[in-house]
Amino acid sequence: LAECQLTDVARRRIGQLSKGYRQRVALASALLHDPKVLILDEPTNGLDPTQIREARSLIGDLAQNRTVLVSSHILPEIERTCQRVIIIGAGRVLADGTPDELCRSADTGGCIAEIKGHLAAIEFAIKQALPGCSLETAPLEEGWWRCAIRPAPQSEPEATNPQELIGIALASAKCPIRLLRPETTGLEEVFVRVLDEAARNPGGEA
Repeated sequence: LAECQLTDVARRRIGQLSKGYRQRVALASALLHDPKVLILDEPTNGLDPTQIREARSLIGDLAQNRTVLVSSHILPEIERTCQRVIIIGAGRVLADGTPDELCRSADTGGCIAEIKGHLAAIEFAIKQALPGCSLETAPLEEGWWRCAIRPAPQSEPEATNPQELIGIALASAKCPIRLLRPETTGLEEVFVRVLDEAARNPGGEA
């Protein structure tokens, strides 16, 4: 009871407890025989933000003395909670590493920018600065555009840090910039890319 932080509700009926506390009761039941490996399936499903934070803390505490395996599609929580992530598809291990390692491996070297001006001029300036890049644009307010810019795969060092080239090109084109930052990759993006790659290469090694 103490390990799952249930001592304050020990004399209450389970049916009277919140979903967060009922999740803790299920954990306590699983811990009765002191397993070395604990498997949790969607442990934060249906919990409110406060309960999710408490569950995350509890999982971290439990992992001090045993191996905890968490199966979940709530990837932002996995990113915050787990030390190692394995992505499985169709019975194959598609990716394996720490959250940071997986996110770095999927880094495109791209950036996100918010730029004001005529879209044709913005696109021309960016593609002149980074030939072969991919460019996704979305309109914002009052003539501003949000641009996701990803360099074409190549070996030049500047291709992995395109912000300076883009800034110079847009300044020459007299297009104001209010945001220019590296594009960050989270586990959700990693998950989508890994599954897309697996779908394109279904016969890959397990």
